[in-house]
Amino acid sequence: LVRGGQGPRVVPTKKSTVDCWGVLKGGRAVAVEVKSCSDGRLPFDRLPAHQRAELERVDQLGGLALVLVIVGSTMACAVPWAAIRAAIEAGARGLGVGEVALYRCDPRRPYLEAFLEAP
Repeated sequence: LVRGGQGPRVVPTKKSTVDCWGVLKGGRAVAVEVKSCSDGRLPFDRLPAHQRAELERVDQLGGLALVLVIVGSTMACAVPWAAIRAAIEAGARGLGVGEVALYRCDPRRPYLEAFLEAP
């Protein structure tokens, strides 16, 4: 926060990490990057290196790392970072409509619920 002639303003000092952070019951960290698209595809060039690194770090430390793909106003898909990492390592340039849709969220339920272990 800096002061200027027109009052205080926010000035970014470095790149942000992911869009959402949280903690699940039991203490497991959650990191979610949200990407919107109109056609259901997720090109990996939409995930900058600093976001990939943060999702990888969370995943490697046992947290839940997701990319929440919002398709228009009709669908949301919570894609685990591990699935994206595997596709990148296989040489893919992105996930297609069918691959993203595998992780479609049920709009009647909280999307993180699918990733919670039974008590």
